[in-house]
Amino acid sequence: PAPVPSQVQGATSGSGIGRFRLQVGVFAEEASAQNMVIRLRNVGLSPAYEIVNNYYRVVIAGVPATELDAITRLINAAGFTDILIRTEP
Repeated sequence: PAPVPSQVQGATSGSGIGRFRLQVGVFAEEASAQNMVIRLRNVGLSPAYEIVNNYYRVVIAGVPATELDAITRLINAAGFTDILIRTEP
């Protein structure tokens, strides 16, 4: 079985409503964030990174609830299991 995301804030996985923002990693160095973005793109995802307080957060935004489980499995397939999932406003 696939690992369970470490944290879900604001809603539960598979609730069927809303959109989610998945934070896959946080880095002090931009090169590390870029490497994670490349690895996630290699499994078919569309990640981005954002700069917050001098840290680079790798995120996948706008994930519909109906795709949350499938996208989480793709993230796990890329080797990342510590995912922070938040609801989007």
